[in-house]
Amino acid sequence: GVATSSPSGPLHVEGATGNAPVRIVGASGNSSVLAFYNNAATTNRFIVGQGYSSGTDNVAAVQNDANAALIFGTNATERMRISAAGLVGIGTSSPGSALHVSSASDDILRLTATAPYISFYNGATRTGYIRSNPAGPSFGIVSEDASTPMQFYTNSNPRMTIAAGGNVGIGTTSPSKSLEIAAGGTSGNGISITGSSSPQLVVTATGGS
Repeated sequence: GVATSSPSGPLHVEGATGNAPVRIVGASGNSSVLAFYNNAATTNRFIVGQGYSSGTDNVAAVQNDANAALIFGTNATERMRISAAGLVGIGTSSPGSALHVSSASDDILRLTATAPYISFYNGATRTGYIRSNPAGPSFGIVSEDASTPMQFYTNSNPRMTIAAGGNVGIGTTSPSKSLEIAAGGTSGNGISITGSSSPQLVVTATGGS
């Protein structure tokens, strides 16, 4: 027992109010690391420290050197883990992708900002984003690639394509007009307009012939 007359473990340290009970300071040019080993004859260890990458930087580390997961929990329950392969799981102990989130609630991910967005990159180039902006469009899906169309799929097949130039194709992936519908040869395909009184399709020429 250190600063206590009634230790409750092999090593029990108590500090004064406002002070760190234990301070670890590495020599100049060396890391300050607290290491845990599962036995004396193994190199498998768990470390908590600072300056771990070079001994002279301020990088803080929480690292499992063993070929095993790193687990984080609250209330005696696992909440997040990083697998030995580097996959991160939240709400799951067996993540199947770089980030795998599992929740009993349908509200899984929440972004809070003035105009939050999620960006998608191909290498270092942003190709598009999903945004919500009360000052502009309330919600938008934006493609920034000048040569790649935006496509909408069902049953793993493209159903609607918006070309990079803005042409919209339904049933075709290469629309040549502002709106091109390829109905195919199946009976019932095409355009259907239904209304309670007098449904109509209006075509208006704004100029030219």
